[in-house]
Amino acid sequence: MLIDFARVDRLGSPWNANVFGVLSAVRASTLHSKINVNHSQIAHVSALQTAIELGLDFLTIQEPYLINGEPLNSCSKGKIYCSKSHKSLFIILNPELIAYTRFKTDLIIILELHLKNLILNISSVYFPPHDNIDDSINEFLTYDFNIITGDFNCLSQTWGYNREDHRGRKLMKFLTLNNLNICNIKEHGPTFISDCLKTRYPDLTVVSSALIDKVKQWGILDRHSFSDHRYIYFKLNLEFQPSTEFYLKTGYGPGKFLRGLKPHMEPLTRHLNSVHCFEDIDSFFVEFIDIVSELAMGIFKKKPNRRRGGFKFWNDGLRTLRNTTNKLYKIFKRKKQSDSPEADVQAARADYYRSRAIYKKQLLIAKRESWVHFCKNYTHTFGSIFKMALEKAKKGQKF
Repeated sequence: MLIDFARVDRLGSPWNANVFGVLSAVRASTLHSKINVNHSQIAHVSALQTAIELGLDFLTIQEPYLINGEPLNSCSKGKIYCSKSHKSLFIILNPELIAYTRFKTDLIIILELHLKNLILNISSVYFPPHDNIDDSINEFLTYDFNIITGDFNCLSQTWGYNREDHRGRKLMKFLTLNNLNICNIKEHGPTFISDCLKTRYPDLTVVSSALIDKVKQWGILDRHSFSDHRYIYFKLNLEFQPSTEFYLKTGYGPGKFLRGLKPHMEPLTRHLNSVHCFEDIDSFFVEFIDIVSELAMGIFKKKPNRRRGGFKFWNDGLRTLRNTTNKLYKIFKRKKQSDSPEADVQAARADYYRSRAIYKKQLLIAKRESWVHFCKNYTHTFGSIFKMALEKAKKGQKF
């Protein structure tokens, strides 16, 4: 469920707190908001309650309230993802959203959300006002991202200030070089109002050029946030649904994966040596799977399945025949190069040719049967078949 924007309009301009984000996978749109709760417990709880009340799918917060070093989570259904220092965090409120930690530092957390034919990298950041802005920006350079929400503490006339400082110039240069766009609307007012009535604009929503046209209804909610920062939201007009159909491209980055796994080997070994019962075994495998999954999702590239429901012919039988044929070819090639007896080479060649002929035959049968099934069940008036019939699929293509 998304925000009832008619209700929001009755309440006034959008929310209060430091980063607040939401993504809807149920309806064809995405909503995001943000807030900085300044380590306030009541502001933190209020942000969670507001997110739940307005039907948000996820929430991003900067400077959250901590209990014993861990961020407060008063919402039992929310799953928390934190930066290393817990300065920035995500709370996923929609259980249908599939999220993975892509990258995190002390001040940055990037989540990867897998949706139908779409992978979104969304970041929650907090840049302290007196830290080196160059170091903070450089942490972004090795990763791609679609959306950044956070408290940047940078001054620029572009997002509302009456002057520009060194940090603002550095941030603007970074945004320009990476084709990133600021969604903030100055006419909606400041995102920060202090007790002494000082107004500022430190909280920004940054979106890549590929998604900028999809951003709808950016605003600030006129609801008391119990924080100096105000709730910010926006809506992405996208048609998608949750999806786990993707492939990990493990051919790229295996060395980085092993280096990332190495620091965990000693604790895992100690845990394994302390196993005494079935519950201990279950606990060990849960920890092991979580570590490996997080590393794999953060390091390996993903390739979503973009042909769902289309023309497909590949199956397990073809895969087995292909692997068998490849194996026989390697045997034949090895015997031929190693000066094996002629009889052995001829036998290996015959086995390979026979397997290759069977594989080619089954491949043609599978393609023909899949194409017939696809055409019989095709219901679109215009689409791939229509384009091929009228020679519109590719220039010069004949049907």
